[in-house]
Amino acid sequence: MTELLQVLRDLSFDFLRLLLVLANLIMRYALLLGWLAWWLGLVDWREFWPVLRRGGWVPLVLGFGLVSYLAWLLGIALPGATELGALAPIATCLALLASVLLCGWLQTVFAWYPVEISFETPGQSEHVGHGPLPTSHVAEHGEKDNDWATGSGHTVH
Repeated sequence: MTELLQVLRDLSFDFLRLLLVLANLIMRYALLLGWLAWWLGLVDWREFWPVLRRGGWVPLVLGFGLVSYLAWLLGIALPGATELGALAPIATCLALLASVLLCGWLQTVFAWYPVEISFETPGQSEHVGHGPLPTSHVAEHGEKDNDWATGSGHTVH
């Protein structure tokens, strides 16, 4: 019985150690994971690919050029790219650009498109269950109230 308790205790310590290692990895690569999540899950590549084809790649490349210059100036590089010396920041930016294009390719191949969210408010006549009032109804009961502050749209008597 004591051997079983010892094994369970060791197992729980190993599980906690595994959680700490995973948390360390997640914190170390949180920006990279956020970067990949953004380009894979939040950018709709059905709309972004045509923009790139029409010339939108120019600001993208110029933006990455600026970022690579700043990374080179500050000496920022991926952990494994230090043996490249002065080219390490540029290689890092090229790897990030390649990851962006890879995310776009993966999204189109596997059809992992983000949910469309509309920020437009529907017009008064587009409310569910409400349509424009027939002219006979308005003539019968008075003119229509267009109070946008209350949003009532009811007929005034």
